[in-house]
Amino acid sequence: MDLITVRAQLRSDPGRWISLTLGLRNRAAGEPFLQRDALYSCGVRPLDSQSTTYSAINWESGVLSGAGFAVRHWLNDNAGLLLYHLAGQLGADGIQAIAEVTAEALAALTGHAASRPTTSDWELQTQSDSRNGSPRQLSTSYMRGTGA
Repeated sequence: MDLITVRAQLRSDPGRWISLTLGLRNRAAGEPFLQRDALYSCGVRPLDSQSTTYSAINWESGVLSGAGFAVRHWLNDNAGLLLYHLAGQLGADGIQAIAEVTAEALAALTGHAASRPTTSDWELQTQSDSRNGSPRQLSTSYMRGTGA
């Protein structure tokens, strides 16, 4: 299975970052779209009082939100996501940044161009990981986003 890892760092505040690894999977009817790998644990460190109330489900809602476009336009009905890794240091508005990183990851994983501006607040590094070969660097780019 091919995996994609996207790392994003807020250029104006390098202490705010996201790391996400996911892959596409086939899913049977009735299975949830997002499935966690057996070794998965959410490692997002909250940076403000509101985000300290968040659980993994809150942070993972950004993954589901970011996958929405791919589901509607690029994936077939029996496709699903397998979440291997989600970590970072984010504030309450970081869920939106997770959504944008997820959209970038799925664009790269499915071979589509991401629809984001070329200048932004976030620097992204996208790396394709294959369980059958060595990783390869795909791109470094920027996305406009929240202060997260």
